[in-house]
Amino acid sequence: MLAALFAVHPQHVAWIAERKDVLSAFFFLYAMAAYLWYNERRTAGRYGLLSIAFLFALMAKPMVVTLPFVLLLMD
Repeated sequence: MLAALFAVHPQHVAWIAERKDVLSAFFFLYAMAAYLWYNERRTAGRYGLLSIAFLFALMAKPMVVTLPFVLLLMD
């Protein structure tokens, strides 16, 4: 059945397999941008946005646990 689905639409199957990678990369980059925005003026709202982006990235893929170390390197 999967081979038939791949024969009909190969890009769709590849997108299904890589969805978590794209989603985690999006939220990883969004959290990095939110951190840069948070560094301009430190408020609770900006920190909350950063935390939510980090949690969404972690829910997409556990490899994002390295984000705090990347943010430390950015500082």
